[in-house]
This record gives sequence, C-alpha cells and structure tokens, in this order.
Amino acid sequence: MKIAICDNDEHLTWELEKLILQLDKSAIVDIYHTGTKLLNNFTTDYNLIYLAVDIGKPNGIEVGLKIRALNKNIKIIYITSNILHAPACSEVDFFRFMIKPINKEKFRAYYIAVMQCINTNPKYFRYTFKKINFQIHIDNIIYFNSQIREVHIYTLYSQYRYYAQLDKVEQTLIKNNIYFCRANKSYLVNPKYISMFSRSFITLTNGQEISISTKNRATIQKLIYTLSSDNIIIAPYPK
Repeated sequence: MKIAICDNDEHLTWELEKLILQLDKSAIVDIYHTGTKLLNNFTTDYNLIYLAVDIGKPNGIEVGLKIRALNKNIKIIYITSNILHAPACSEVDFFRFMIKPINKEKFRAYYIAVMQCINTNPKYFRYTFKKINFQIHIDNIIYFNSQIREVHIYTLYSQYRYYAQLDKVEQTLIKNNIYFCRANKSYLVNPKYISMFSRSFITLTNGQEISISTKNRATIQKLIYTLSSDNIIIAPYPK
C-alpha cells in the first residue's frame, strides 16, 4: 500500500511509520508535517492517509475535505488528542478515528481492516515493478500505453511503468469485469475519460486525441454506447 502520514509531531510520525512497516514490509510511507505539504505533494495513488486534526492552517478537517474532492476512495484515519474533534471530522468521510496516545493494538486492528477492505475491492489494478508491489484505483487510471516491453500507466496526476504486455493487461481487466477501450495496439483507455469519439479517433477529457484502429472501431463504438453518461459527445461520421 501507499500511505501518507501527516502530523506535526515528528516523533509520532516516525513511530507510526515503524508500526506500518512491521505490519507490511512492502508499504510505501510518505511523511508530512503540515497539511500544506501533504496537499502540495498529494497523489490519488495513496491508499491510506493518517491525518492529524491539529496541524495548524489548514487543519486536518480542511485538508480532508480537499482530499475528498480529489479522491473519494482513499481511506482516512484521523488522529487527535481531543475526542471532541470527532463530530467535526464527520464532515469528511473518514475510515477510523484514533486518540493520542496511540494504542498499538487498535492501530494494528485498523490497519488490517484497511488492508482487508482494499483486498476485497476488485477496483484496484495491482502490478509489480523492481520487486515492489503497487496498486492503483481503476477510476484514477486514464489509460495504459504500451512502449516496447513496458506498459505505462497514466493517471490523473502521475505516470507509472512496469514490464508487461498490453494484451495481458486487457485480459486481466476483462476477467474482473472491467472494460477499457482498446483504441489500437498501443492504447487501452478508460471510458470514463473519453469525452468524444469519431470514426478515426477518441478525445479524452484532457484534450488528448488517440487514434482508433479500423479493427477496433466497432468494439469501441459498442462499448461507448453502453455507457450511461451524458458527458460523452459522439461526433458524426463523415459521409
């Protein structure tokens, strides 16, 4: 899992990182001591955020609301020394609430609960690169792009890569009832990010155009027409 810890108590952040790595040696942990630094370095690929309420301006609730606006799937565990903060935190869809000093048994239980929640959710794409396991929420993936022996994963805010074949990526998605548009031999596109398509290309919500191969044209058209979305514009085919 990819995890962020945000608290102005440096000793506590180190202790939490230590506990996480004891439970999950493959976890990637980023530490921030202000809400501003967390937001400036935020990535939607975080699976879990430990977020203190009292971290100055912006406070943990304000930071949590901004994170929720960017990603509704990240698990947030709030940390505070004051139980009276709990009602205010309810504005953010948080996963758990921990009181300082941190109870190690509760910390372990909450962490395991997060892992179980993620592992039972089929909407994460998991891959391995340089012996490190990664996972990205499907909704955050714009497209997969094949480049020689590598597959590059383009998300809302970042780009990742690993060694694989695009055909196998597509097969894995289909086995989990997740359907991306195979525009051509090099691109596998999330329909969620298609704003327009025509006979020869699709346009993504960021304005990028990707060509459609003749072989895949009918399949893409059928998939697009099954989407229940008013955000997709179907350009008329030239006569």
